[in-house]
Amino acid sequence: MLQKFNYRHNLTVPLKCNTVINGQGCGEVAKMKYGLCNMSYNGCEMIALHNSMVLLGKDSDLKEVCREMYPKSQALWGIFGSNPCLLGSFYKRRGIAFQKTYKYNEFFNNLESTPVAVLSFWNKRKPFHGLHTVTVQLVDGKIRIYNRYNNRDVPYDYESRKELLPKKSDFICGYLIKEDKNNE
Repeated sequence: MLQKFNYRHNLTVPLKCNTVINGQGCGEVAKMKYGLCNMSYNGCEMIALHNSMVLLGKDSDLKEVCREMYPKSQALWGIFGSNPCLLGSFYKRRGIAFQKTYKYNEFFNNLESTPVAVLSFWNKRKPFHGLHTVTVQLVDGKIRIYNRYNNRDVPYDYESRKELLPKKSDFICGYLIKEDKNNE
C-alpha cells in the first residue's frame, strides 16, 4: 500500500529521467517519497542504482527504480533507507554483470576495471548518522562520487581511497559493474 501511495506521489514530481542526481536534498528529488520518508532522508541507495544506470548509458527513471526496489530492499518501511547488501538483485534482473564485495581493498583495487561502481559506507559517528550509498567512477585518476552530500548538487572528486574513506572499518559493501556477463 505504501509503495503504491509513494509511486502515485512520485509521478507528480517533475524529475527528469536519465539524469545523474547529486544532492538528494536539493531540487525535485527531495520532494519524492521512499517508504515513510522523503528521498532527501533515505533515498541514497535508490539514487545510487539510478545514477549507475545513467552513467552506464542506460535508460533510468528514479520513480521506477523506487517502485521496483522498495519491496525487495527497504529497511523498516524505508526509515533506514534500504539494505545495501540486497542491491545486486537490481543488476541481476537487468542482466548486468557485477561483483559484490565486502572488502575495502578489493573494491578500490578494482575500480580501474569497472565503468561504474556503487559503494556503501558508514557515515562519521556510526551508527547514529547511518550509512550512505553512492555511485563511484574513476575519472582522470581521481575517485568521483555522485550524490556524496545531501545538500550539494555536484559530484566530488577524491585523490585517494584514504581521502574518501579513511577508515577501512567504515566500508560496508560495494558493487563493481563488470564488462562481461559472469555475475557473482
